Amino acid sequence: MNITQDILTDMETLLSEAGALPMPAEGSFDWVYEMARDAATSAALKAHAACNDHADCGAAWVVIQNARSKFVRYLKEQGEGERHFEGGWKISLCGGMRVQSRIIYEEGCRAFVEVLEQHGIEAWVYSYAD
Repeated sequence: MNITQDILTDMETLLSEAGALPMPAEGSFDWVYEMARDAATSAALKAHAACNDHADCGAAWVVIQNARSKFVRYLKEQGEGERHFEGGWKISLCGGMRVQSRIIYEEGCRAFVEVLEQHGIEAWVYSYAD
């Protein structure tokens, strides 16, 4: 079982118990994006538990290689991301987290990229230390 399947199973169980609306159709851009965000959140929380924000200061984000892809068009429609200075489309996952550790952001971004790549979307992690 891969990380996407684990998260999907957990999410479906929680949502059905809560009487929530059904998940987006599997494989849709909504679904891929939600799975990637969930994977990123889970990975970032695990990294935070491991280092407790005592790692080097910095940040990281995801860069989708093809800024003209259908997935990037979807992101633009959702108001997500911006052009990356080295080309591609940048998605920051730093919002909402009250940490400064590059390691935590990198782990979240790596998990996000893993889900994208499972769905044929080329992406990579850009990070820097402050």
